[in-house]
Amino acid sequence: PWSNLRRAGRCSGRGRCGAGSGASPLALSHPAAPGPKEEANQGAATRFGSAQQRTGIAMDPPAAPISKMITYSTASFGVNMVNAFSNAALPLYLGRYQLPAWLVGVLAQQDSSLGGIEQPFIGLISDRTRTRWGRRRPFFLMGVPLVVASLVFLSAHPPIWAVVVILTVFASFLAVANDPYNALLADVFPSGQRGRVGAVQGLFNMAGQVTMLLFCRCSIVN
Repeated sequence: PWSNLRRAGRCSGRGRCGAGSGASPLALSHPAAPGPKEEANQGAATRFGSAQQRTGIAMDPPAAPISKMITYSTASFGVNMVNAFSNAALPLYLGRYQLPAWLVGVLAQQDSSLGGIEQPFIGLISDRTRTRWGRRRPFFLMGVPLVVASLVFLSAHPPIWAVVVILTVFASFLAVANDPYNALLADVFPSGQRGRVGAVQGLFNMAGQVTMLLFCRCSIVN
């Protein structure tokens, strides 16, 4: 075989094929079989690719600028204004209907009780949703207007039966809007940035709570 290769001009006289390669022609024509480590890496790459194809998104998104973190976290300001309203103002609102204290507590905290029931189903449906707006956005684009509409109806002080219905709608669609919004964080930001995004969210959380509490305080004084 060596004489044939030399006659064909494919190897140098020193027995090296190609430019500075120390591999024999037999090795070049028959590459070595992959070892256990290479097989494991290939298997992981295959599993990653299949998971990526199933979900339709990258397993770890690219790094995002600080402006995107702030833009994403601004929604936490409004969410926590609503949470502060439920905790601080809604019991006072319901007190005007001369309800028992236990019923006031149940109605004011429906977002916690109903949210605990709804969240697993909302997450399950959201993970499997495929739209041109993504997996999460349709939920909070539907839930936020209904939450706002519920608060507007409450401002008219309707009869107590209507208040119970409106508060149920309010609590249900608050979970529909808020839970996919929180799940969107893992879709948008890589794992190395999620701690920083959570810190920015925390600032907006506190700002929303404080703003609503100050608003309630001014309303009570006036």
